[in-house]
Amino acid sequence: MTGGILPHRTRTGLRLTLASTLVTAALAMPSLAQAQDEIGSGTLERPRDIAISTDDTLRFDPAEITVGAGEVVRFVLTNTGAATHDFLIGDLETQEEHGAEMAAGVTHGHSACPEPAGEHADEAMGDSDMKLGDEVASHMPGDEDTTGQMDQADDHAKGELCPGGIPAAVTIEPGETVSVLARLDQPGETLIGCHQPGHWPAGMKGVITVVETASSSRNASPES
Repeated sequence: MTGGILPHRTRTGLRLTLASTLVTAALAMPSLAQAQDEIGSGTLERPRDIAISTDDTLRFDPAEITVGAGEVVRFVLTNTGAATHDFLIGDLETQEEHGAEMAAGVTHGHSACPEPAGEHADEAMGDSDMKLGDEVASHMPGDEDTTGQMDQADDHAKGELCPGGIPAAVTIEPGETVSVLARLDQPGETLIGCHQPGHWPAGMKGVITVVETASSSRNASPES
């Protein structure tokens, strides 16, 4: 090389390398944008699926989830282990309260919506027999008559949400897949947790981050 001028073959190689890099970046950009656009895109008619697996390591996978404020997501929960797990969405106070209930022997099984409180509780509980909301659940192992449960699961599959958008804790038996619809309206962070004996203290928990998106205003519930 003389006079600081690159040989022709070297210049050609650099141009080819640069062109290849630009093509690779261009191909990656649409998929990246698509992934970003997906957050916040879930609606009641077309909820966005988020698959979460559990096993005997006492972990949720993934344990960090991002959703758009006001979007409807469907958590598809699969238990690949030998131990029973549950799945609860809520802040630390909610998690600790549920943990105390579980420790006291209070179980909710495949309850679809949180039990109402206050003077209208009986009326709301009556309605909940007809509208079960969020959970698309397979039957509990050992049940003798599962016809009613499967009918309820069909109602869940049609896309009904619990009041407030947050489902109750659901139980996932070994080998079972359970789906729940949820809508989180407020930006910020909330938790997911399992409160089978010893699971929460062992670290079976995770974080849902709720972010504002372009779709947030369109997805916001009428009450919010």
